[in-house]
Formats: sequence, C-alpha cells, structure tokens
Amino acid sequence: MEENELETTLVESTENNDSQNVEEVESTNVESDTPTLEDYESLQKKNKELFERAKKAEALAKEAKSKPLNKPNETQSFTRDEALLIAQGHTIEEVDLALNLSKVKGVPIGEAVKDEYFTFKVKERKDAERSERASLGASSHSGIKTNKPIEKMDNSEHKALFEKALNG
Repeated sequence: MEENELETTLVESTENNDSQNVEEVESTNVESDTPTLEDYESLQKKNKELFERAKKAEALAKEAKSKPLNKPNETQSFTRDEALLIAQGHTIEEVDLALNLSKVKGVPIGEAVKDEYFTFKVKERKDAERSERASLGASSHSGIKTNKPIEKMDNSEHKALFEKALNG
C-alpha cells in the first residue's frame, strides 16, 4: 500500500509542478508580448527613418525619370578630314592615331598623317597584313615550279611533271 500512496503523492506533486510551470510560462509570455515605452519609441524612430528613406528614393526615381538616358550612337559620324583618311584606305585605328597625333602636336590631321610615327605605324600594319597573307594555306596551284610554261611543254615533259606532282 505504501507504494500506491507514494505513487499518488508523486503524481500529485508532478501535476502541481507542471501547473506552476505553465503559470510561469504564461506570465512570462504575457510580459514579453506587451510593448514597453522604450519599444514604442524605438519603433517610432525606425518608422521615421524608413519614411525618410522612402521619400529620398522616390525623389531619386523621379529625377532619374526626368533625365534623358545617354545612349551611345550606333552610327559613327566622321569629320571631313576623317572621312578623307578613310577614303584614302586608312583603317579606323589609323584615323584615331592621326587624331591623337594632331591633338598632341597641335597640327591639322593632314599634317599628322605625314608624321614619321604615323607612317611607321601604317607601314608596320601593312607589313603584318602582307606576312599574314603570305603565311596562309596553299592556293589552288600545285606548287610545282617549272622553267617552261605548261603550254610549251611536249608530251613527255608534261607526263614527267604530272608524275612529279602525284608522287610529291
């Protein structure tokens, strides 16, 4: 019997402790849910800051809408001198170089084209283009060189040339 009494006592004490814990938890929750004066003031301050930020953002948005966008021109317009240089066969890079030289030296573009540096750069570009064309793949010719034109060869020479081209 003592065991039953002990069990009921334990159960009752556990129930009492649980109800006390529940009351403590409820009272704690109630206290944290009610805002204090400090919370109210801090929220009011944050609200004012956010409102000011929103006003600034709206003002910036209106200002941005009123300004026209600077779109780059898709077509390039050239001055008369630049167009003449392009018509003479100069590349756009060379025209830009001539413009820079004319600004640096304070001379017209026509004089800048006669400058040693400009002529050196043009010659350098042309040499690079020539070497690139020379290093390109084989052309439609066989690559076999003869002293005599093919039209003037007789049948045996023509046959020998053909065999040489096949055998390499």
